[in-house]
Amino acid sequence: MTSLTSFIGPEKKNESKKKRKDEDPTKKRKKKTVNKHFDTIKNRCSPGALLSIIQGFNTIKKDCVKQMGFGDLLKMKMTEVLEALSCYVVDKFDPKKMKIPLREGVEIDVTRESFSKLPFGKENNKCYDEWTKQFENKKMIRLHEIKMNIVALDNADMNFQRNFIALLINSLIESSSCGKANTYPLNYIMKNTNIRDIDWCSYFLNCLVKT
Repeated sequence: MTSLTSFIGPEKKNESKKKRKDEDPTKKRKKKTVNKHFDTIKNRCSPGALLSIIQGFNTIKKDCVKQMGFGDLLKMKMTEVLEALSCYVVDKFDPKKMKIPLREGVEIDVTRESFSKLPFGKENNKCYDEWTKQFENKKMIRLHEIKMNIVALDNADMNFQRNFIALLINSLIESSSCGKANTYPLNYIMKNTNIRDIDWCSYFLNCLVKT
C-alpha cells in the first residue's frame, strides 16, 4: 500500500508536525460568524419563567389553577418563543383583517377562539391595593419577587391567584420594560371575581393588535 509520506514527502510531513507544536494552545479558534437569513425580534416575555414555577406546584396549587380556567397551561413544555417566529407574527399580522398570511392564498384567522387555551370570560372588576401589600416597593414590583411569593406560599389563596396571573401575563402576554412587572391587569380582579369569567382571550388578542 502506498503511504501518505510518499505523496507529501518526509520533509513536508515533519514541517506540518513542527507547525502544530509551535501553535499557541492558549489561543482560541475564532468562531465562524453565522449569517442569519431572517429577521428576529427580542421578546421580554419568557415562557420559561412560567414553566419553572408551574413544575414546582403541589396538588393544591394545580387544582387552583384549573379552577381559574388555566388548567391547560399546566401541560406546557415550552421554555422560549423563537425570535424569528415572533418577528414574523408581529410583522405579518393584519389588525384590520385580523389575519396572518402564511403563503400566497393561505391565511390564518386570528380571533378570540385562537386563544382557546385561555378562559373566554364575561366580566371585568377592580381591586389592587390588598395584593400589593406583599411587596416592599409597591411602585416597582419585580417579576422575581412575584415568583418568590408563589414559591413561598403553600396554599392557594387570593394572593396566589393574583401572583399566578401576574406571572402568566409577564411571561406569555404583555411585559413591561426596566425590570418592572406589568401588574396593571390585576386592577380588574376583586375578592369575589371569578377569574375564569375574565375575558383573557380578548385581552391577549388586544395585546397583539396594539403590538
